[in-house]
Amino acid sequence: MTLILVTKHTLLEQFRMDPDSFGDIGSANMDRIQAAHDKHHDTLTQVYAELARMRVRPWVVEGAGTNFSPAPNDTVVCVGGDGTVLSASHCCGASNRLMMINSDPERSVGRFSSATVDDLWLALEPGGPTTLVPRMTVEVNGRVVNNRVLNEVLFSHACPAAMTRILIGVRRISCSGIWIGTSAGSTGAIKSSGGFAMPITDDKLQMVVREPFGEEPYHPLLGPEFSVESRIVEGTLYLDGPFLRVPVGFGSTMRFTQSSEPLMMLGPKLAV
Repeated sequence: MTLILVTKHTLLEQFRMDPDSFGDIGSANMDRIQAAHDKHHDTLTQVYAELARMRVRPWVVEGAGTNFSPAPNDTVVCVGGDGTVLSASHCCGASNRLMMINSDPERSVGRFSSATVDDLWLALEPGGPTTLVPRMTVEVNGRVVNNRVLNEVLFSHACPAAMTRILIGVRRISCSGIWIGTSAGSTGAIKSSGGFAMPITDDKLQMVVREPFGEEPYHPLLGPEFSVESRIVEGTLYLDGPFLRVPVGFGSTMRFTQSSEPLMMLGPKLAV
């Protein structure tokens, strides 16, 4: 069994790699960015020290968004926030255990975090406590495009300023897009768009229409699966954020169901 350590690039590191993509940050913002960077690396230093004490040499993956291929039963330890977990989760199969250590709880969102540096020993124990977190399968015209969506999918026009038109059953809807999310994603974009939070182990999906056009409201829907037909030419599916994108043409049918590969989260029990 290999232990894979996934870390993020802090905002300060991103600035150093590509300063031209930043504007005038200002000294106050730079102080906050520096403090967040320092806190993350303090936690990372503790993780490396604990792994050295346990005589474990991890396979290190640097930067959220970096793909890797764990072998069956490998354990993945993420040091960062929920974004680091979302990225790493798409590389993890049903037999891989994933542990999250939030490197900066004061500034970083960590719904998937229940572990600390003191829990790292669990990564070496085959029978450590785990929570099975449901994921979602996405199909387009009967073809599976992703089987490991952990949080949510946004379907919208490729240009966010353009109208999105969809068909759900016999109902035609014009809106700015739709969210389809798992229980794990229900506290983020789903809730912000008018949905409701669900226990993290709930295996149902939730759909929320974003900014529907017209007077008739469209309330959040809960169910085991949803089918939606695109009525626009330049439709796009965004899977767990902006990086995984699937183009969807006019008349294409999208189907969202519970995945056969739940994510096995390792550590003390997650808050549900």
